[in-house]
Amino acid sequence: MTLEELVNSKLDKLNPTDLIVWRYIYAHKKECCYISIYDIADNCNVSRTTVLRFAKKLMVLVI
Repeated sequence: MTLEELVNSKLDKLNPTDLIVWRYIYAHKKECCYISIYDIADNCNVSRTTVLRFAKKLMVLVI
């Protein structure tokens, strides 16, 4: 399952802030492979913790 498929299958479990992070990552796929969680957070105007929570939600959804 790709990341896109995972997120799309679980959209109902994501909050509005998670969607902001996801939209940024989706729009900047190549860039996000090489930048830090701090850079993603700054670019989304959210905290680093918010990005970390988003990633953890996806991990929990996979298991």
